Amino acid sequence: MHNPLKKKSPPRRELRTAPDERDDATFYRRNRTLSGYGMQSRRLELTDAGKERAHVHHLRHKRRKAGLILLSSLSAIVILSIILTQFTAQIEVGTSDTTVSSSLKADRYQRVISDYLAGRPIERLRFALNEAALGQYMSSRLPEVNAIRQENLPGIGSTHFVVSLRRPIAGWRINNNQYYVDAKGVAFEENYYRAPDVQIVDNSGANVNAGGAVASTRLLGFVGKVVSYSQSKGLKVQEATLPLGTTRQLELRIENVKPVIRLSIDRPAGEQVEDYARAISYIEQHNLAPSYMDVRVSGKAFYR
Repeated sequence: MHNPLKKKSPPRRELRTAPDERDDATFYRRNRTLSGYGMQSRRLELTDAGKERAHVHHLRHKRRKAGLILLSSLSAIVILSIILTQFTAQIEVGTSDTTVSSSLKADRYQRVISDYLAGRPIERLRFALNEAALGQYMSSRLPEVNAIRQENLPGIGSTHFVVSLRRPIAGWRINNNQYYVDAKGVAFEENYYRAPDVQIVDNSGANVNAGGAVASTRLLGFVGKVVSYSQSKGLKVQEATLPLGTTRQLELRIENVKPVIRLSIDRPAGEQVEDYARAISYIEQHNLAPSYMDVRVSGKAFYR
């Protein structure tokens, strides 16, 4: 039966919201805390900051790349400048010795230097040039060259070479050919200095070519001492001859003195000069005219 005293429950009140009034960004959902509102805004801030950092990183990368390109360009310019200033394209040759009596034949030495560099292209760079090897190469082709060095004068592509020439201490006549001899005993044909006073005539029969040692330094030193000591006695040596079959004896011709003087390189030069100086004085005082004079024995002078 229906109980009239029992009250009817009022209908439950429901929150109703129009569909168009809901906002997915702010609409409260079950099991969702209020912090969700801040998380989304924070996520947006992080996204903006990431974009900013990426932009800065991109700019830094572009600056680094531009810097590397600039540095590479400057390095290439410096390297090319060094190569241009150090490269030998044109050769100039001269000598710094002011005592030479004739002008240097520059073409003669330019050709040999060009031949040397043609076989060694890397040595066209001044800093890579082996001056000692170049000097040996030139001496083998041109015996009058003692040494050579390069001078880095201002200019691009041009290198100036200075040659050091052999100075003759005596002339040397071999097989009717005129050679000159320096203090090292090396024979050469091209002489730029004043002709030496002493002419050595080689009758020993030795086979000697230009560029080779024609005599020992002892023999040449002996000749030099004899010439010097003779000048101190007022005697001028005109010619020195190596007799046939020996290089240990020397025959001298003195200016205004008739006899040929025979010496030995095994005796001191000074003693022999003293001996023949006294002998010359003696024969002049007694009006003698011998054909030769021999001072090879110590303390004696033979003449005939």
